[in-house]
Amino acid sequence: ESDEQRKKIAADLEFLLITRKFGVITDTAVETLRDVARSEAGEYLMRLLTAQRSIVRRHAREALLPLVRAEHVERLLELSETGDRGVQRACLILLGHAPLTPDISARLMRGLGQESELAIVAADALAEQGTPIVAELNSVLTRPAVGRSFGYASYALAKIEREKVRRPLFEESMREP
Repeated sequence: ESDEQRKKIAADLEFLLITRKFGVITDTAVETLRDVARSEAGEYLMRLLTAQRSIVRRHAREALLPLVRAEHVERLLELSETGDRGVQRACLILLGHAPLTPDISARLMRGLGQESELAIVAADALAEQGTPIVAELNSVLTRPAVGRSFGYASYALAKIEREKVRRPLFEESMREP
């Protein structure tokens, strides 16, 4: 198949995923789009993140996890602020898998102060980033425990400690006397 044929098939699949119900085979349709689109798969999947059907958005997010690149970050950051709750959630998850930048770090840290549904996703995304984010989490945890950010920062640091580095990360000043 030629490159043009492949692009037409990918565009047709994208259109169908946006306009038709696929039910239990939605995941297969999204994976097929990813496979057919090849190097352009990230762009197609990024567009599906705002599809009307939540099942399409969910499978697009899952398919995009290993494909997130620096060129997706600007759009993910924008949607993480302006999209509906489901889109914001998906974008925060994806930002946890993107190459860490100061903008990603700032957005995820801000997410710790949002309502609990988004705050826990931001904390998980921070934990996914691992040790490069520890200093920022420590800066929250060495201040007085005010607001919800403190609890979610504690959770993120504990998750990094348990799943990424397997050594103590909490500083003595953070522990109760």
